[in-house]
Amino acid sequence: MSAILRLYPRAWRERYGDELLALLEDRPPSPLDLIDLTRGAFDARLHPQLPETQPVTPERKNPMSDRLPGLAAIGGGLLFLVGVAMIGLAPLPSFDGYRETGLAMPVIFLSLPLIDVALIAAAVRRRGGAWGRGDTWLAIIAVGSTAVSMTGWPGLMIGFLTLIAVTATVVVRYLRDAGAPPWVVAGAVVATVLAIAANTEDDRAWLLAPIGLLAVVFGLISTLRPRPSPSVDPA
Repeated sequence: MSAILRLYPRAWRERYGDELLALLEDRPPSPLDLIDLTRGAFDARLHPQLPETQPVTPERKNPMSDRLPGLAAIGGGLLFLVGVAMIGLAPLPSFDGYRETGLAMPVIFLSLPLIDVALIAAAVRRRGGAWGRGDTWLAIIAVGSTAVSMTGWPGLMIGFLTLIAVTATVVVRYLRDAGAPPWVVAGAVVATVLAIAANTEDDRAWLLAPIGLLAVVFGLISTLRPRPSPSVDPA
């Protein structure tokens, strides 16, 4: 364990080293703990001016439940990109100039509520509270609208429009609270503008891709970033 400790800056080791070693002796670290400890050392060297920077020890590590929102966002983003690629790579038929979306639209419909729920869960996690009534209802409507969209016309249009409205609401209400950096928030605005100009029946379908890419990027940030510790009154 001394090898892990040497990854941290000298000033940090002098202040927290004994405490960390004692914790590791009481509870041997798992492979995930070692990854968290290494990430904590990297963060301590990047931000040495922050005296409160501490490693994620077995007592302070992010449990898997804290990582689930980020993993869900990654999964939803990748699924969304698969749907876009299924449309964009499909050949253009010569008789009417439109692509056959086939299974691509159901894939996209399934990915959006996954991204929505991931953003809501990430925001709830960062504020350290329980799911509120509004949080729960938005998640239910996102999943329910996807189910409605699978029933055929007119449920397809009703479910699709509802899902788009819910997704827009979630992005506006939760993206910043979920810990997204300002450039991701700005990217979401750009992706929304591009999505308005997209058309799933021709090459403009690729304009939807930034939505999936941003979901994956946000998921990676959310998964790798430690959960904010609650503030403690030194008195």
